[in-house]
Amino acid sequence: MPDPLPIGPHAANTAPARPLVPDPRTPVDVRVTVDLVVARGRRWAPLAGDLRRHDVDVRVAHELHDELRATPDAVLFDLDSRALGGLASCRRIRRRSTVPIIGLSRRTGACGGIRSLQAGLDDHVAGHWCGVELAARVRAVLRRSRCAARRDVSVDGDTVDVGPMRLRRRPPGVQVNGVPILLTPTEHELLALFASNPDAVFTRSQISEAVWGTPDVAGRAIDTTIARLRRKLGEKAWIVTVHGVGFRMGGSLRTV
Repeated sequence: MPDPLPIGPHAANTAPARPLVPDPRTPVDVRVTVDLVVARGRRWAPLAGDLRRHDVDVRVAHELHDELRATPDAVLFDLDSRALGGLASCRRIRRRSTVPIIGLSRRTGACGGIRSLQAGLDDHVAGHWCGVELAARVRAVLRRSRCAARRDVSVDGDTVDVGPMRLRRRPPGVQVNGVPILLTPTEHELLALFASNPDAVFTRSQISEAVWGTPDVAGRAIDTTIARLRRKLGEKAWIVTVHGVGFRMGGSLRTV
């Protein structure tokens, strides 16, 4: 990537960097959100309820265009439904997103699992399953993806590389895939907070303290700044909402 990085028009007014306060918990330690993409008419409510009892928030979708309306931590996909398109639909998701996908099938046998893994799925569960097993598999997949993501993060002085993004604190500047992104000082400070620990979930009070210097900044200010960042970065999935907890950096910035 070219250097030096550009300086935004407001860079001269950027306040001195404040200490970052990352949440030591990662998404696998708190409630996670999964999209359960299943056929209509099947009895999935008991499984969804069982997952929720094991700290997994579940959003049920019955059509492919519904499954990624908001970025989940993982997708559980009903492979037995012809209406959903099976592995072909999973391939479409994989081309658009790095979100972990776990295939669900009532059919047993090694061939189904092999085809799923070859299609880009992260796991395949066949036969009968229960919520506690699927919750454990979701967290195992997330742990593997977080470990792989750490290999895409490097820090050199005031410069942080996270996948295709390079962020520099002093002088401030951001590039994604070599393209300069013009940010305000507040936007830059917030992105630097997420980039400092891509696996951490930051609560609203931690974001408020680190970026605005006070623990009780209006929640709307945080939401507005995150919305602007998502728009400028070009993909909502790069900053992910962890429902009931806060925000973290998503998978897209971790993949070159």
